[in-house]
Amino acid sequence: TNYTNYANGNAASKPFVDEAVLADPAVYPDDATIKLLWAPKPFSEEQDRALTRAWQDIKSG
Repeated sequence: TNYTNYANGNAASKPFVDEAVLADPAVYPDDATIKLLWAPKPFSEEQDRALTRAWQDIKSG
C-alpha cells in the first residue's frame, strides 16, 4: 500500500500504512463517499455477446 498507493483490504495492516496514504481520500475515501459508491450490474447474455462481437471486430480490423 505504501509503495503502490492502492488501498489494502486487510484492516490489520493499517498501523503499517503511511499516514499520508491513509489521509488520501483517493485511496481511502471517507464513509460519506463510500455510501455514494455503487457497483455496475453485470451485462445480460445479449449485451455480453454484442460487446464480444464488437471487440472482435475492433481487434480484427
